[in-house]
Amino acid sequence: MRIISMTLTVLLLSGMAMTTPSQGQQRNIFADPQNLQVLPADISPGELSSIMRGFTSSLGRRCAQCHMGEEDMSIFDYDFASDERPLKLVAREMLKMVMSINQTISGIDRGPDYEAITVTCITCHRGTNKPVMIESIMDDEIATGGGDAAAAKYRELREAFFGGFAYDFSAVAMARYADNLSAAGNGEAAIKLHLMNVEFNPSVPRVYFSMGNTYEREGMLALAIATYRKLLEVDPSLALRLEPGIAELEEQLAAQ
Repeated sequence: MRIISMTLTVLLLSGMAMTTPSQGQQRNIFADPQNLQVLPADISPGELSSIMRGFTSSLGRRCAQCHMGEEDMSIFDYDFASDERPLKLVAREMLKMVMSINQTISGIDRGPDYEAITVTCITCHRGTNKPVMIESIMDDEIATGGGDAAAAKYRELREAFFGGFAYDFSAVAMARYADNLSAAGNGEAAIKLHLMNVEFNPSVPRVYFSMGNTYEREGMLALAIATYRKLLEVDPSLALRLEPGIAELEEQLAAQ
């Protein structure tokens, strides 16, 4: 089985164009590749072009980060055969890893009706050069700068990547993450992220429910009650479930 069909199908979705003055010149760039060590020596110019475009889309990188050249140079002056860029060597090893994963997947017998998936670079990277979940980024920010730093980083990432698939910016994902922070004893960071989540998702019931739980866990009963009341404004159908609990919290607050 050819390497290309095994590993890189999804990469053809890339819409990022190489900087080529004409289709004729584009064919010349990929027509006689030198120093191929993982991709097949007889790869067609079209296949090679699609793979390179796919790399840029999958990892959010440009040609000069792996190949010898600069952004202000014509791409026809690049030294594509050079191995001087460390990332090019990393890319080879990553491609071997992807090939190995797909070979393993294809060898798993899950019955005649199972359609095996194909893992590609974009499966993990999702348009970023470092394939990490947004929760991991938030953890790092909280560890060094607390809830304010995490909220600032979230806003920065949301501004840059919202609408794509690099990170999960959904209301439920942030509510769940803040819930976990609160349960782990970091109510300060949890509350800051809940408030930010409400700002971005003011009509999603789950964000108010999670924030109310955090306030309640932190002993902030007045804020918990106000948050649950706001939840009922957003979703009145929850009244039968929430009203008894709200009444109990009000009694606890009055007794303080």
